[in-house]
Parts: sequence; structure tokens; C-alpha cells
Amino acid sequence: MVFVMTSLLENIESDHGSPDLEKILDRAEKLCDQERYLEATECYKSVLRYKKDKVVANNLGVAYDAIDQHERAIECYELAIKFDPEYVTAWHNKGNSHFYLEEYRKSIQCYDEAIRLDPTNSQVYFDKASAYVRLGRRRTAKKWADRGVKNGDDRKDLLLIKKAEIYEDIGDFKSAVKIYHNILKAKPSNMKALKGLADALMELGRYDEAVDTYDEYLEVVPDDEEVWNNKGYALFSQGFHQESMNCYRTALNIDQDHGPAHYNMGYLLHTIGDYERAIQHYEEASKYSTINEVLWNNLGNALYNLEKYEESIPYFMKAIEVNPEYEIAWNNIGNAQSKMGCYEESIEYHEKALELKPDFDYALYALGRSLAEVGKLEDGLEKVELSLDLNPDYEKAWYARAEILRYMGRYEDALESLKTAVEIDPLFSEAYCLKGEILESVGDFDEALQAFNKALRTYDKLYRRYGDIIALADKAELLYELGSIEDALKEYETLLKEDEDDPEVWRRIGEIHLELGEISQALEAAEGGLKREMTPGLLVIKANAYDGLGEVDKAMKAFRDAVKLNGTHARVSFSRYLMDLGRYEVALRVVQEDNWEEKLLKANILLEKGDHGEAVSMFQKVLKEDEVSSPAWFGLGKALAASGDLKRASKAFDTCIGITEDFAPAWYEKALLFKEKGDHKRANEYAEIAMDLGYDEAEELLSSEPKKV
Repeated sequence: MVFVMTSLLENIESDHGSPDLEKILDRAEKLCDQERYLEATECYKSVLRYKKDKVVANNLGVAYDAIDQHERAIECYELAIKFDPEYVTAWHNKGNSHFYLEEYRKSIQCYDEAIRLDPTNSQVYFDKASAYVRLGRRRTAKKWADRGVKNGDDRKDLLLIKKAEIYEDIGDFKSAVKIYHNILKAKPSNMKALKGLADALMELGRYDEAVDTYDEYLEVVPDDEEVWNNKGYALFSQGFHQESMNCYRTALNIDQDHGPAHYNMGYLLHTIGDYERAIQHYEEASKYSTINEVLWNNLGNALYNLEKYEESIPYFMKAIEVNPEYEIAWNNIGNAQSKMGCYEESIEYHEKALELKPDFDYALYALGRSLAEVGKLEDGLEKVELSLDLNPDYEKAWYARAEILRYMGRYEDALESLKTAVEIDPLFSEAYCLKGEILESVGDFDEALQAFNKALRTYDKLYRRYGDIIALADKAELLYELGSIEDALKEYETLLKEDEDDPEVWRRIGEIHLELGEISQALEAAEGGLKREMTPGLLVIKANAYDGLGEVDKAMKAFRDAVKLNGTHARVSFSRYLMDLGRYEVALRVVQEDNWEEKLLKANILLEKGDHGEAVSMFQKVLKEDEVSSPAWFGLGKALAASGDLKRASKAFDTCIGITEDFAPAWYEKALLFKEKGDHKRANEYAEIAMDLGYDEAEELLSSEPKKV
């Protein structure tokens, strides 16, 4: 910078070889006008080398303040005061620099000196009042605002507006409204007072009056993007979403770079569930404000709501970087970790949120759920009940309590919790579903069916009343689970009309058509979705459809394309397909060991291939990760039986049955073992149980029992 400055001086030297100070000062002013403040400071400093001028020293301070170098600015103002101890402007500006540094008491000392030197400078009174606002001294702030009106030499209405702004800063919006009304009585054409009145009315929640006042202002000043934005917020606060959106659009048409309008538009879209567009506006808003933790948190929330949990975490982290004590963002990271199945990690973040805010009811509820997920049911129940002590009207906490009580076998208590949940929110569909599952598990099938039907009716209400397409998707899924597959298909087709670009809906339609044996329709659904987005799930549907049409080569290509997208589901589906074709070696090359599901599949491929020893090892590896997996114990039993280790095989099948009593194939395999031992009586008993559970193959064992002579 010194080198650049020397070049500048050389370029503007006078004929006598010394710098032309007037030209340098003119250059500094132009640089400030262009907001090139750092370059301007070099100009001012060069002048000060030749001339001890209080104005130049003051202006250098102003340039430093503009680039947030307030300590340097204070040094410049002190230099100006050294040149002239009674230089009011420097005292005032020095006070402002201390204010920016949050050194409010020092700023007040400077303001006092400026007032002593010039009691008619109204702005100093109001700046001093602002310092007292920051110190929490509301009465003193009001006193100095009143003195600013009394002693200032500006127009009375302008002084009163400044006073009203101080009153707004301390939260006394009622008094501010009175001041603005008095100004407008005397001078109805004062647009600044009209705008201030509208803002104060909005802060008081008097939205109708605020909107009317904004309209009155906009009749005179139609191109004020800030007012359009504020009017939009007032309408949003009353639930008028479309009207609010129109206002935000108008604000952005006036100024595409208006950050607050982008943020508010994002928040509105977020509220109505349009998360993709909300993210776009949040990102635009972030270009103009990177120090807003709420903005970063909301951006993370929008991604979270799109089930992009891993992508949401960096934005929650940005919120924490802005404000390390922002407990909401800490808790949200925990929520995202929980959704990804990382419950141990989520617990740490929930606990951090509670360390910052011990009475954070939502964090207690979330912590309770995560604790329950890692098997700490008593601890989880305790946390959820603590959250309900703080907020007994949170229906999701009652639902979480019901879930935990269900796992503990306390079904009656769980049903009572769900009863409370739906009393709070009669449209809480998930609660009716859980009620149905609990009733079904205790054998009360009629009551269970009533609960499921209630859930279906609730989904309908949510969709009709709020246009909630998520409710429509949930209804379709519940119908599918209840066995009403064709009705589920109709709901998915309705959902497709609402959002034809959602690949997940196309995938589910394709899956159902496959299940119904409607191969051509399944292929059509897969192709329809793939036109919009290439996903592994849709490619798997396409592959299965081609297989159903007997076009194996096309099926293989679609499977390979799916695997290239690196989806676990695609690898598993392709491996199973290859296994069915008897191409075990290729299937083993496709499947990986990155997760539990693929390890289990690899074990089954090895079993079918006849590598019984390797299969046993792989099943044991699976059981180290999940020791209560019925399929893994079942597979281990088959592998051991095939290896000739019938005793261990029998124990494996018993463990499988102990975990899942209605696992019919395990009963059948036990029957086979007894038959092989020659114990036809016990073989017959186990075969009958398998048949009762719907395993018809067991009938062969019954018919093969030797006849008595």
C-alpha cells in the first residue's frame, strides 16, 4: 500500500515537486463516495504528513470506521482533538466508535463533551440515549431523547421521529405510536412518520392497522422495497400467505438484492412446505447477511425437512459459529444425527443444547427419544416426561412417551399417552397409526382397524384442509400396509398430479404395478420418473420390469446403471437378481460389506453357492453387529445344518424363534432336523406350527410320516 501511495503522490505532484494536497483530498472524497475506504485512508494519511488538519484527521477516522477498524478511528479522532480540543465533530465521532466497540460508558463520556461544546446538536443527545438503551437503562434513555427534542435545533417533526425511534429501541411501541400520531396530526404529509407508525403498529401486533398504514404510505411512495417487505410480513402474520408473497415479490422487483425480502420469502415458503424454493431465497439472503444465526439455522431446517439430513448439518454449524450459545442449532444437529441413525452422537448435541438451556423442553424430548433408541428406555422416558412437565401441550412428546412405553410392554399407559396426544391435536395421524399397531400387537384387531381407519380419515382432512401432500403420501403408505394395494396406487396417482417431479412417487407407483403383475405400467412409471431425475430406485424398478418382460439384457443394463449411482438398494437388488439367476460369483462381486444389510445378503449368497463354512463366518460377522437379527440366526442355522453341525444349527433356529416367535421358516427347519434324527413325532409338531403360521411347504413333512403297522 505504501508503494501504491508513493506512485499516487508522484502522479499528482505540483510543478514545484511537492504534493498537491487539494488534489489528494479531492481524490480521497471520491474514493469514499465509491466506498473504497481503505484507499481513502492512504490519501488522508499522506496529507497529514504535510499538514496538521483536524478535519483531515477526523475524515481519516470516518474512513476507518467505515471498514470496521474502530480502534484506529479513535486514534484519528484523538489526533483531531489534539489539534483542536473543542472540535465537536471529533468528540461525537469518537463516541460513536466506542459505541460500535460496545464500550458504551466511554461513548457516553465523549457524547457529554460534545454536548458541553454544542448543546444544540440534537443527534448527540439521541446517540447518548442509544448508549443508555444498550446499557439497559430505559428511563435514562427516554430522558436524553426528551432533551434531544427540547434542545435540538432541527425541525420539530424530525426531532420527534428520532425520539420515537429511541422509544422503539427500548420496546415502548405504544408511546412511539402516540408520538407518530402527534407528528401526523401536525403534518399529515410526513412520510417518515407514517412509515414509522406502520412499523410500530406491526410490532404491537396490530397488523390490520399496520397494513392500512403501509398502503397509505405506498400511495405516495410506491417504490419503497422495505415497506413492501414489511407489509408482506404483516400480512404473513395474519395468515394471508398469497398476499404476503405478492408483497415480497414486489419488494424484490424493486430491488433484487433486498436481503430481508429474500429471507421473509424463504420463511413463508418454508412455512407452507415449499422447501426447495425456500432454500433458494435463504441462500440469496445469506449473500447480504452472514452473521445471522437464525438464517443459517432455517436454511439447515429446510434441508432437514427435505430429509437431506447430512447436508443440513453444515448450516446448523454455521449458526453455531455465529452464536456458540444458540441452543436451537445444537439441538437441530442432534435431530439430524438421530435421523441418520447416529443416536450416540445425537445425544451429545442434545445434551449440549440442555447445558446452554436446561429448561429447553424440545431438547429434553429429543434427548429422551435418542436415549430410548440406544436401549436406555428408563432414562429416555424420564427425559420425555421432564419435557412434558415443562410443556404438557406438546403432542409429539406424548407420542414419544407412548413409543417408549410400548417398547417397555406398558401398553395401557402407551394408549393413554396417545389419547392425550390426539386430544391436543385431533389431526395427529401418526398417533392413530401407533394406536392401531399397539392394539394389533395385543390381539384387539377390531379396535386396531378402527384406529387405522381414523388415521386414514385424518390424512384426508389434512390434505383437503391444508393441501398437505405429505399427508396424502402417508395415507397411500398406510393403505399399502393394510393390504389395500389398489387404493394405495390411486392415492399415489393423485399425489403425482400434485407433484409430477417427485421421483419417490414414481418409484412407489412402479413398485406397486410390479407387485400387481402390471409389468408394462411399472416400466412406464420408471421411465416417467427417470425423465425427471436419475435415481437408483427408479432404475431398479426399470430392471425388474424388463426382467418381467423377459428382456434379461436390458434388465442387466438397468441394474448396472443403478449400481453406478452407488446406492445400497441398487447393489442389493442386483445381487439378489444375479443370485436368482445362479450367477453367484458375479453377485458376490457386486455386493459389498459396507453395511449390515449387504453383509447379510453376502452370507446368503455364500450359503446358496454352497460355501457353507464361509457362510457361517459371514453370518457370525453379521450377528456381531446385531445379535437379535432373526434372519441372521436363521441363515446361520441353515449354514450350520448344511455343514453337518446339527446341534449348533438347532440352537441357532431356537434363538431365531426366541427373537421372532412367528418366524415360520425357522419352525420348518427345526422340523427337518427332527425328521433327519428320526424323531417324527417332534418333527410333526414343529411342522404343524409352521403350517399354522402359513408355511404350506411344511405339509410335505406331515404326509411323509411313516405309517404305523
